[in-house]
Amino acid sequence: GSQAFYEALRADDPRAWECLYLNAYRSFVPYARQRSAITEDDALDLLQEGLAEFAVKLQSGRYVFQGKPVAAYVFTVCRNRWVSHLRKH
Repeated sequence: GSQAFYEALRADDPRAWECLYLNAYRSFVPYARQRSAITEDDALDLLQEGLAEFAVKLQSGRYVFQGKPVAAYVFTVCRNRWVSHLRKH
């Protein structure tokens, strides 16, 4: 389940990271594009930044699994980046 997925990400399993990327891509990109005039490229940039931010939090121990799906957390990170992107543009 989610705990095993979290452990795989912590162990840097490339399949787990690919799975997380695809999940975040499918949820975040359409969400952002339906709600703003953002381009696909900008949405992908925000997605990459969000995943990088999550990776840092995961490795440093600032993100600790508490039962909520990891993908939901990553979506929130990406959404927050999107919101600040909209404020700047």
